[in-house]
Amino acid sequence: MGLAPLALIISGNRVIGGGVMAGLFSWFWRRLGRVKRVCARQAEEGGDRLLVANCLSCAEALALTVDLRKPLYFLACAKSSSAGRLARWLGLVRLRVVEKDAAQALSERVVMLRQKGYLVCLCVDGLADDEVEKIVRRTRSNVIPMAALPYARLALGRNFRHFSHQGFDVTVGVCYGAEIKTMDFTAARLRRDLMEMLSRVVESHPGLKKHLAEASVRGLKQKMFRTVAIDTYVHGKKFSGGILLALAWLLAEKLETLTDRERIGVVMPPGVGAMVSNLACVLIGRTPVNLNFTMGRRANEISIKQAGLDFVITSELVVKRMADFPWTTRRFDVVEWLLSLPKAEIFKRWLKVIISPASWILEDLDVPPRGDNAEAGILFTSGSVGDPKGVPLSHRNILTNIAQITAILPNNFIPSVLGSLPTFHSFGFTVTLWWPLVGGPRVVTCVSPLETVKIIEAVEKYRLALMITTPTLLRNYMKKATPSQLASLELIVTGAEKLPIPLGREFEEKLGVIVCEGYGMTEGTPVISTNLPDWMRVENGIRPPRARVIGSVGRPLPGVAVRVIKPETEEELPINETGILLYRGGNIFNGYLERPAESEQVLRDGWYVSGDVGRVDENGFLYIEGRLSRFSKIGGEMVPHGVIERHLLEALRLTMDEEFNVVVTGVNDAKKGEVLVLLTNRELGRETVLQTLVKRGLPNLWIPRLIRFEPNLPIMSNGKIDLKTCKQLAEETALTMTK
Repeated sequence: MGLAPLALIISGNRVIGGGVMAGLFSWFWRRLGRVKRVCARQAEEGGDRLLVANCLSCAEALALTVDLRKPLYFLACAKSSSAGRLARWLGLVRLRVVEKDAAQALSERVVMLRQKGYLVCLCVDGLADDEVEKIVRRTRSNVIPMAALPYARLALGRNFRHFSHQGFDVTVGVCYGAEIKTMDFTAARLRRDLMEMLSRVVESHPGLKKHLAEASVRGLKQKMFRTVAIDTYVHGKKFSGGILLALAWLLAEKLETLTDRERIGVVMPPGVGAMVSNLACVLIGRTPVNLNFTMGRRANEISIKQAGLDFVITSELVVKRMADFPWTTRRFDVVEWLLSLPKAEIFKRWLKVIISPASWILEDLDVPPRGDNAEAGILFTSGSVGDPKGVPLSHRNILTNIAQITAILPNNFIPSVLGSLPTFHSFGFTVTLWWPLVGGPRVVTCVSPLETVKIIEAVEKYRLALMITTPTLLRNYMKKATPSQLASLELIVTGAEKLPIPLGREFEEKLGVIVCEGYGMTEGTPVISTNLPDWMRVENGIRPPRARVIGSVGRPLPGVAVRVIKPETEEELPINETGILLYRGGNIFNGYLERPAESEQVLRDGWYVSGDVGRVDENGFLYIEGRLSRFSKIGGEMVPHGVIERHLLEALRLTMDEEFNVVVTGVNDAKKGEVLVLLTNRELGRETVLQTLVKRGLPNLWIPRLIRFEPNLPIMSNGKIDLKTCKQLAEETALTMTK
C-alpha cells in the first residue's frame, strides 16, 4: 500500500505504545493515508469486548491502530489468507499468528492480552464457524463486528487505475457494527453483520461518485490502440478504444443538433452501433433508454410514454424488421450515419483523441465531475408477469456493479466476453456494454443470443473466456457444440431462470466447461450473486472452503448485503429459513420511473424488497425458490412453481431428451383459489406426472391438475421463458377444460 518508508522509521512493538514513536506513526499515517468513518458508531473500550474482522491487510490494521488511539493487538490463525500480508509488517502492528489448535490457542491469547490492557482484534478469516463461536464463548466476549476496506483494494482501484486516488493517498473505509452480546452470538449473525457493514463501506467509495462518461473516456484512452470490441455482424471488424471514443464523440456532437430532450431512445441489436449510441448519449449528459423491441406493441407504447420519448436512435434495417413497433415521431439511422462518415473526419477525431489528455476531452464535452445518483440509463422490466416498469440506473449503480463484477472476475482471468445479450437486457447493458467501455474485458458481439451456431463459431474463432446465457439456451450449445469449439471458455454463467442440476452436470461432462449459476435483476444493475469455480474465493463475510455450491446461486458479490424476512410479519428470519429476500448495496436502483407508490413498496430504509423467495445457508450461499408471483396459494399453502418444475426435469429428462422442458403456472379457480397447470414441450400423461412427483415426496396439493402439450414453449429474445404468454396459454387450457 505504499507504506514501506514507515518501516525505516518505525520498528518493533513500539509502534502501538505511547510516546514519541506513536506520535511519529500517527503523524506519518495522517499525511500518507486517512480513515473514513462510514458509520457513527465508535468501538468502545472494555475488558470483555472483542473486535472481530473478516480479514485485515496491513493498511487496514495500521488505520485501525491510529483511528482507535488505544493499545490494539491483532490475532489470526495461520490459515488466514491475510495473516501472511500482516506478518510481513510485524514491525508496524502487534500481531500473533496461531498455527495449531486455533480455537484453544486464540482463546488463551485473548484472555492474556486483555489482562495486559489491550483491545484485541480477531481476524476470523480461515476459522470455521464453530471455532469462532468457541472463542467467543470461552472468552465470554461481547463482539463488535468491524469492516475495513482500503479503497484502492476495491476493483475500481485495482483494475481500473483511472479510479484510483491521485498521489500518495491511502484511504481506508471503516465501519463498526452494533455490539453482539456473548449469549446472542452466532457465526451466522456475525457474517450477516460483516456483510452489511462491508456494503456500507463499498458504498462510501469516492470513485463511485464519478460520471460514467469520465469512466468511459479514461477507460478507452487506456486502450487507445488495443481492441475493445469485435462486431461479428460486420465480418469481425475490430474497434480499438481510440476509434470507439472518436465515433462516440462525433455522434454526441450530431445528437446535440438533432434533439434537446434529456432522454433518447435506443432500438439496436447488440453490436458496436448500440455501444457507440449509448456512449454518445452519456457523453453529452443525456439518458439512453434501451427499448425492449420484443415485448410487443402495447408494452413498448407504455415504455415510450413513461420515458417521455420522441426521438429514437436505430437503423432502417431494424425498422423494416419491426413493422409493428410504435416508432416515435423522429428517429435517426445511426448505421447509415456511421457508414457515411468521411474517413478523413474519423481520422482527425481519432488523432484528437490520441493527443488530447482525458481531462481535455471531458472539458470539451462539458462532462460534470460527478454522476453519482443521476440517471445514466433506463431499462424496462420484461413485462413477463405484468406491464413493464421503467428502471432508471444511476452512474453509481453501474460503476458499483462493474467494480463488484471485476472484484470476482478480474481482467487477467476474463480477458474476453461474449456480447450476445441485447442492451435492453440488464446483463447486456452493464456486463457486455459498459464493463468493456470503462476498461474491462474485450467484447465480441453477436446480433442475437438465439443464433447458436454463430455464437459457437465466435467462441472458437476469438477464443472467448466468458459466456453469459440461460439454461434454455445452454441445451442448444450442448446439442451443437464440440469440446474443442468451447475449449477457450473459462466459465459459463447462467441466469434468468433456474439451472437444472442434471443439465449443468451433463454440460460439464460433455463439453468440459464449468457452468456456474448466477442471479440478478434489473433493479440490481443486475448482478447480485454468482457461483465461481471452486479455486476462486470471494471476500465477503466469513469465507467458506468452496466458491460454488450446486443448487445455489452463489454468494453475494462484495458490497451486496442480504436479509430474509417473513412475508406475513416482515420479521427477519434466521439462517436456512425461507422468506422474502431483501438486498442493499450501491448497485441497487433508487426507484421506478414515474411510479412513486411502487417504489415506496419495494425500497425500505435502503433495502430493496425483491419479491423473490429464498434463503441463505450457514456458509453465506444464496438459494432462490422463485418469485413470490410464481407461488400459488392452494388450500392455504404456498406452492412454489419452480420446485415442481425442477423435480419434473430432474426425474424425467433421462427418459425424454435434452430439449425437454416444462413450465408450471397457476390460474384462478372458484373452489380452491388457484389450480396448477403444467405446460410441457413433450407429450406427458397425467399419470406419469402424478407418479413422478409422489415418488419424489411432493404433496398432492403440489401436483398440477391440468396439462397442456405445447411443442414450442414461448421464449423471449433473451432466452428466458415468457411467463406472461405461458400464463395466457394456461388460462385458455383451464377455460377449455371447464366448459
